[in-house]
Amino acid sequence: MIFEAWVWTELLAFDSQAEDFGVQAYLDTLGFVPKVACLLFSSPDFFLLHEGMAQEYPLSPLVCSRHAHPGNEAKKAQSWTNYQLRALIARLKEAGTDSYISCFPTYFQNRYYQEWMGLHPEAREVYAYNHRGSELNVLQVLADGTLVEDIVVEKVVQTCLDYGYAGWHGPDGWGPLAGGNLMSVDFSDGMMQQFLQGKNWQLPECLKKNCPRIVKQEEIAAAKAEGRQAPDYGLAQLQERANWIWQHKRKQWIEFMVERWTKFWDKMSKALH
Repeated sequence: MIFEAWVWTELLAFDSQAEDFGVQAYLDTLGFVPKVACLLFSSPDFFLLHEGMAQEYPLSPLVCSRHAHPGNEAKKAQSWTNYQLRALIARLKEAGTDSYISCFPTYFQNRYYQEWMGLHPEAREVYAYNHRGSELNVLQVLADGTLVEDIVVEKVVQTCLDYGYAGWHGPDGWGPLAGGNLMSVDFSDGMMQQFLQGKNWQLPECLKKNCPRIVKQEEIAAAKAEGRQAPDYGLAQLQERANWIWQHKRKQWIEFMVERWTKFWDKMSKALH
């Protein structure tokens, strides 16, 4: 059996100021030339907010190092621009290594800039036994009816073309959802609309009625800090939905989730090819 050597690393492995962007030093450290380098970024905003390559601009700290951390025991995080990253990908290609986009579906509460999920909170996954999470649910539906997956697929392909990436690596959270399981994620209105489409079931009120608006984490934190009751975020109704589906339509729910994830990855793989 023949195996390909792939690596998964962040931009800390390279050098934005070196003539070859640190490619040779990195390969010397590895001791081999990997077939693929998956370049890890912390947020899907790398492609969701991709502005094209008409001009040079600085990349987010969430791109320059994982979770924007200041560095590791070997080196400090550096600033990178879109042009420098494109040049790094070209240098890796010259050395025999293809580059893949890699990112987690994490939301950072607009800590460093206005994030895409901050503008589209309905795209974040919802836990039936907790609250709206801090990850993107690529299977969700936006308020205007657009499937999040259609936006993701289009933006990933465009970003690959613009930077010279050979592909995309979907790690934790791109199937199944990060930090959850099928009995706790995601029973919000957007997912219920898809699950119940075409079904003629006798449904309880918790599924027939829209769920109350789910507040943002920062709103809950602000309420606690001020000593007041946090706004209702539909927790009881979400739990009712989860319990009813798990007790009465478990097989159909599992089949639905399998179908949705298969549909997303089918779209993504065909678009990338």
